Amino acid sequence: MDENFAALTSADFQSVFESAPDPYLILNPQFVIVGGSRAYASAAMTQQAGIVGRSIFEVFPDTPSADAEHTLMASLQRVARTLKPDAMPLQEYDIPNPQAEGGGFAQRYWRPLNTPVTGPDGGLRFIIHRVEDVTELVRMKRDGITPRQLDTALREQAERMETEGVTRSLEVAANSAQLRQANDDLARLNAEANVKLRQLEASFRATFEQAAVGIAHVAPDGHWLRVNQKLCDIVGYPREALLRLTYQDLTWPEDLQPDHPLASEVLAGTRQTFTVEKRFIHKAGHLLWISATVSLVRDDAGQPAYFIAVVQDIQQRKEAELALEEEREVFRNLTDIASDYFWELDAQFRFKTVSPTIVRSGLDLTAYIGKTRWELPCFGISDETWQAHRATLEAHQPFRNLELGLRNIDGEARWFLISGDPVFSRNGEFRGYRGTTRDITERKQNMERLRQQAMVFNCTEEGVVITDPCGGLIEANPAFERISEYSLSEMRGHNMRFIQSDLQDAAFYQEMWKSIRETGNWQGEIWNRRQSGDTYLVWLSISAVHDDTGKVSNYVGIFIDINRMKHPKSELERLAHHDPLTNLPNRVQLLDRLEHALRSTKRRGGKGAVLFIDLDRFKPVNDTLGHQAGDELLTAVAARLTARLRDVDTLARIGGDEFVIVLEDVPGADGVTAVADEVIRQLETPFVLAGGHEARIGGSVGIALFPEDGETPAGLLERADQALYAAKAAGRGMHRRFNRPPGS
Repeated sequence: MDENFAALTSADFQSVFESAPDPYLILNPQFVIVGGSRAYASAAMTQQAGIVGRSIFEVFPDTPSADAEHTLMASLQRVARTLKPDAMPLQEYDIPNPQAEGGGFAQRYWRPLNTPVTGPDGGLRFIIHRVEDVTELVRMKRDGITPRQLDTALREQAERMETEGVTRSLEVAANSAQLRQANDDLARLNAEANVKLRQLEASFRATFEQAAVGIAHVAPDGHWLRVNQKLCDIVGYPREALLRLTYQDLTWPEDLQPDHPLASEVLAGTRQTFTVEKRFIHKAGHLLWISATVSLVRDDAGQPAYFIAVVQDIQQRKEAELALEEEREVFRNLTDIASDYFWELDAQFRFKTVSPTIVRSGLDLTAYIGKTRWELPCFGISDETWQAHRATLEAHQPFRNLELGLRNIDGEARWFLISGDPVFSRNGEFRGYRGTTRDITERKQNMERLRQQAMVFNCTEEGVVITDPCGGLIEANPAFERISEYSLSEMRGHNMRFIQSDLQDAAFYQEMWKSIRETGNWQGEIWNRRQSGDTYLVWLSISAVHDDTGKVSNYVGIFIDINRMKHPKSELERLAHHDPLTNLPNRVQLLDRLEHALRSTKRRGGKGAVLFIDLDRFKPVNDTLGHQAGDELLTAVAARLTARLRDVDTLARIGGDEFVIVLEDVPGADGVTAVADEVIRQLETPFVLAGGHEARIGGSVGIALFPEDGETPAGLLERADQALYAAKAAGRGMHRRFNRPPGS
């Protein structure tokens, strides 16, 4: 219902139609029924509620007896055109009987009158359609009623109609006042509505123009219909110039294609709105990133009227995104070429990212994702250090230079140095860790070689000195201190001439240095002088050390005290097969004795075992008490273990804090386990060093049996070493036997 109908349904004006004795219908200018009297509903055998809001031609179509529709349409059109009442000729229009009464049609004759109702502006507001049922009069005439009788009937009807007319006139007069009041009220409401409409339009216009985003109405073909100032500011065009362009004119050609399917979906009604990020061409010629949210407005017929586009300038955001992506690309490039590896842990300390370059270490990348660090098969880290590291992670604290070992997919041991920092969100929520991992395997190997070289340097019976290119002493081993009777602190920085005797002249030394300059080395007998003043004869070998440019960086001299070499051959043989510190068999003699044990066992059909021993907590002794204390501890370990072994067994030191025991003629695996337990107990018993210092260490043992675990010395040592790693991974003070992989 329109607002006209809403006005007519007021309580006061409704009574006009409810109480009217004659059949009335109220039509709007489109000939739609907006009200009617009960008398009309009764005469037409209809219900008031069933006809309101419907066209009069829909409610009362042509019947089989008449073609009244065309006549009624013509009358109504004349009223609408002339704004004058129109009396229609006599009309036959049969009324359908209710089904309860048998159905069919009841014959009726009507005399209709159509009267216009105008508004304050003089325009047509309503049409009053009044009908008078004259069926009886038509029947009387048709039945032969005499004119006199007819006249009497007509006179009676006229008198009745006059009476009713007077009554109706009085009622209409009263109701006309109500109608005028209703029209006045309607005019007032229209005026108020117009004011509100203008206010809404002004509010919309202000919102449209003052919005912080660009807003536009765009025709379906892309022409700008209406634009606000913000949009003009974004694209750099004055309003008049922008309205001469199209949406397509401003869009970068490469970004047009994504719009088409989305706009088609909106036009088809399968999508309400869409948002795209695209590039506009600014009036100045440069490209501008914008975000456009587009929706469609349709007309009353449901046809596309125009698009509403809300445009935001996202150039700064896009530039920030591009800058961030460039930073990410730089980070990826640095990650690819860096020697360190990058990793991330989530809040549960599971690996979620590991840089692909870690494959350079031979590690399986996929094995790390989704695992916590303490689920990885690490070795070379004490329980105390591991627990302290875990406590650091759970406390969300940074950590630096955690050293641990991992085996790659080939079983090769690799060493890594790990550092990390916790990551928090802006609201302080813990998100995990980021950090780096450095492969220090080569460094560890170099350090081990240097340590071994240092052992040789410190333990050899020959004196060794290192000087600068001018002959100033930089380093000397204990053997040279013993030979020369000078301490290193007394000699460091002094030219080696201070130990020369007077038994060889200047020409001798000139010739010596000539040979060194020409060939890079010299060797021969030379007389030196001890701190006590005694002279002594040494065999001296001098070699030049060159840097990357070929310049001499150092000289290395090796002194053999000829005076003290009583049995040079036997001494050399002893040094070749024994550890100079503990006097235990070295690796060379160990391999020889193990080869002998394998042959003997095979010949007798017996069994033997190799126990690979690694000391725990040995490094802190060296670091806190010094290398001399460390050497003393190693000597004490050798003595204690030797005392617990049989004469047929072999204890060897193969380097650093590593020892090997070869057991022959063992009754079985239980006997070997008992020996391993005894070794661990002996190592856990504190050692008392010089000065009263107590050293508490321990040890781990790896076991390989022969012949079942190997039939070569090298193979047995390798398997015992693998078992040792398993023992250390299980915890300090443990022993493990080599487990042969299934199918091997």
